[in-house]
Amino acid sequence: MNATLPAPPILMLVTDPSIPDLAARAAAGIDGGANMVRIRPAGPWRDEHTELLRSLRRRGTPAVIICPADAPEEALAVADGVHLAEDALYPGEMPPGALVGRSTHGERVGDAERLDYAVFGTVFASATHPGGRAAGIDALKRACQALSPLPVLAIGGVTAVNAAECVRAGAAGAAAIRSVLLADDPAKAAADIIQAMREAI
Repeated sequence: MNATLPAPPILMLVTDPSIPDLAARAAAGIDGGANMVRIRPAGPWRDEHTELLRSLRRRGTPAVIICPADAPEEALAVADGVHLAEDALYPGEMPPGALVGRSTHGERVGDAERLDYAVFGTVFASATHPGGRAAGIDALKRACQALSPLPVLAIGGVTAVNAAECVRAGAAGAAAIRSVLLADDPAKAAADIIQAMREAI
């Protein structure tokens, strides 16, 4: 592995296995400007997840995976790194150049000095977590300030309408699921979010 975090603004696509035509939609999102991908299986890692990882990596976009314990070495070899849950233990050994990120709902992350980025949320109301509490822009701003200089990506209900707010709050970008992958035109949805963030920068 020898990946680098994209320059801001970052738009990370987070895959959801329940989305139909996921590979094609994710590829369209990358074509629209998404410059990072996180592969998120719903259960045990399967060959189809590795194939999705391979297909998206071939587009030249850094891809990290949420690594369940049974993720095969083949998947780890293909990926550019791993994404950790908020309370997950830091991997014992990581290949040189591997990207490592972590989710957080607060203003601290474990092993911050060994991370390349953090993902903070849920910022806005999100269909992925219906009924869940939205932290809001002020909480995102506090997290970005507390975690600086670690790049922070906003997640949860981020669209082209509110993405600029996230950047103005200090985020290096955003992570998106449904707002891109379930859009009628995933490429345009990604492009619109990227454009909104660029204008805010």
